[in-house]
Amino acid sequence: MHHLQPVAEGLPPGTYTVTVYDADDDSAWTAQTVTQPQPLAIANSITEPSCYNYSNGAMDITVTGGTKTTDYAYSWTSPDGSGLHPLESDQDSLTAGTYYLTVEDDNRCSLSDTFRMFQPDPIRFNNTQVTNVISPPGGNGSIDLDVTGGTAPYTYAWEGPSGYLSSDEDIFNLNGGLYSILITDNHGCLNDSSFVVN
Repeated sequence: MHHLQPVAEGLPPGTYTVTVYDADDDSAWTAQTVTQPQPLAIANSITEPSCYNYSNGAMDITVTGGTKTTDYAYSWTSPDGSGLHPLESDQDSLTAGTYYLTVEDDNRCSLSDTFRMFQPDPIRFNNTQVTNVISPPGGNGSIDLDVTGGTAPYTYAWEGPSGYLSSDEDIFNLNGGLYSILITDNHGCLNDSSFVVN
């Protein structure tokens, strides 16, 4: 006599054959396949903030696998970033920082991932060299601009005494006075400064 259990539990995915016997030892069989969902996976597309201290970063999240009827459940946190919508999949208005995402499907299967969003350095004029006017002959001052940060290439807008204007990075043949510079980088980030030629 065969002693079989009518229920099989805790089976890994695969195809199983079951044979059923009656009291006369007659049998019948069938094959059944136990399936499982595809594993959860998170794909992302990150757009980093365009300028230093801007909050225009974004993350476009695509989740696959698991079991869902309408959508997955999303839970975002960040120790140092801002602009999160904690329960939404896609994010915008983000600052630079580290972001943690946990995704859960209908069966409470979950997957977590970490995303790091960077930003350009601030535009700076750290090592700019000013050469004062030597008299005579005069009109021989200069400003050798040294720009760092932001995203090259830059555009330059100089203004100075007596209606002086220039779009060059470095300026020469200057008279004494105050010269102001407005820098625009490739993403439209701005910074300005001024230098005195004595």
